[in-house]
Amino acid sequence: MVEMDMTQLSANGDVAIPKDIREELKLKKGEKLLAMSIENTIILRKITTNKERMKLKKLLKKTRFKAQKIGFTEKEIDWMIHSQRAGN
Repeated sequence: MVEMDMTQLSANGDVAIPKDIREELKLKKGEKLLAMSIENTIILRKITTNKERMKLKKLLKKTRFKAQKIGFTEKEIDWMIHSQRAGN
């Protein structure tokens, strides 16, 4: 379903998302949105991430740092990650 409604920009640059749209997308206070500009159009997209994925992302960042510290190249790290994902 496509919801459409009018809103306006505040003096601080804030935009209120109409209630019908917030309810349809189940948006809650503090939820992150991605804002994109394409020519004369602004697109807001709800960002969906789960806690497990965020934990994994942090762990991967730490692992990359440690691997680089002991001398692995980015290419070697990427190869190891790819081979693990492929089950090799």
